[in-house]
Amino acid sequence: MGKIDFPIVYSQNESMKKRWQAHRKWVLALLCFVLIVGAAQRLADGFYELIWKTDGAIDLNLRYQEVHQWFASDSLAGDAIAVYPPASLAVQWPFVGWESWLLARWLWALTTAAALAWLAYFAVKESGAKGMWERAVVALLPLAVYTTRAVIVNGQLMLHLLPPLLGGVILLDRRPSGWKRDLGAAGLLLLGAVKPTVALPFLLFVLMAKRPVRPILLIASGYAALTVVASFFQSGPILTQMLQWYGRSSRDTILELAQAHANIHSWLGRFGLQGLNLPASLLILALLGLLLYIYRRSDVWIRLGMAAVVVRFWSFHYRYDDMLLIIPLIALIRLVMRTEGATEGKGAAVLMMLLLGFSLLAPARLMFLAKPWSSLFESTQTLIWLASLAYLVYRARQDHLSTAASAV
Repeated sequence: MGKIDFPIVYSQNESMKKRWQAHRKWVLALLCFVLIVGAAQRLADGFYELIWKTDGAIDLNLRYQEVHQWFASDSLAGDAIAVYPPASLAVQWPFVGWESWLLARWLWALTTAAALAWLAYFAVKESGAKGMWERAVVALLPLAVYTTRAVIVNGQLMLHLLPPLLGGVILLDRRPSGWKRDLGAAGLLLLGAVKPTVALPFLLFVLMAKRPVRPILLIASGYAALTVVASFFQSGPILTQMLQWYGRSSRDTILELAQAHANIHSWLGRFGLQGLNLPASLLILALLGLLLYIYRRSDVWIRLGMAAVVVRFWSFHYRYDDMLLIIPLIALIRLVMRTEGATEGKGAAVLMMLLLGFSLLAPARLMFLAKPWSSLFESTQTLIWLASLAYLVYRARQDHLSTAASAV
């Protein structure tokens, strides 16, 4: 198979390269300015609604009520929107278990800001961006995308989940086996496992770790311990509590709502095939696991990017979960930086980076246009995300073969 490239995006002609070098600084400075303006507007609006708006932080308020109800020994069996398992409620308790609702909102805002700062730092560090302007652009991306505002406004979990999930996976991938590595990675991944529909595909990386048995046992025993602790506050056996949770979460995944697109459950629901949700999700998860195993020698960020796109599609998600697409965007930037001195593969990497960046930086109001325009934008997003996945799989194969050949 030959190399994939798109010369229209990044010409290999020397004159084009020279022109880019000549205009590089002012183009990056202009992009930086646009990102600052976008980030300022979205963050200011997001944090205002999270902390001060009377009916703001809708999802955080739901989690606040569920945690208080659970630890007050009131059953959640009849609450159709209580879709988090007992272990997740135990992890959320330090954040929303406070008596004061305002204090819980402030604490969530502070930890959200810390998570954003960590994500921006991590993006710069891992992307390989060089020079002040490139680093500034990469740092601003997690702050400026439309989904960041959606996460903050609703008091959603995604910004709290990405740092520990990414940190745990990279720790297992890059550090030699040992108790410190395994305990640290297990702790981070347990924090990230609060939302199972997001965390479960990332936990597949544990199976690919060097000496995976100990981290698997640590994660399993830690999750079991959290479940047991949470179960003490409810009547009835743990199995009954888990079955009740599964019933609620299963019903949630078949909802047909305007905010949901680009996921297998919504697609099946449109054709009345909700009964296939579980087998379809399990099949996609198995295929991801197979790809991660086959290309286990490839760069961890390429594999993380693949996993993040699959996570977005494999189960029911709202638009605030589009934050997942920051991961493949970082992976693509990393690929562009890695191929900076090369000619082969450069154009395709740049094209996918620009398209994915556009899909996340575009005004969110495009999703609320009258049909068919909103559907056209969502379909375009879906195609871009699937194309990003296909390209990352291709690059994983190339990277895997290259690594395997050098190891011989």
